[in-house]
Amino acid sequence: MTWNGNYINFLWHQVWGADSRKYYVNAMLIEKPLAKPYEDMEDDPLQLAGDIIFKNLSIFLSHVSATSADRVEIDHAIEKLKNSS
Repeated sequence: MTWNGNYINFLWHQVWGADSRKYYVNAMLIEKPLAKPYEDMEDDPLQLAGDIIFKNLSIFLSHVSATSADRVEIDHAIEKLKNSS
């Protein structure tokens, strides 16, 4: 893959765009603990996250983040698990 300036610019704004900055500022204001980098490995700050919940050895909930602040709310995941059979 060729890493041209447009792609790097796209990644930068996707990962560290206004929504992400707003999320982290709000988290700091309410003193929500933020994720910390691993001590024994190098993180990739441009890699987006996702959330997967397994139930009975099958994927029950899968969410691929569109931005670094786009995560499944814990309350939503717990409610979905409670309402499943």
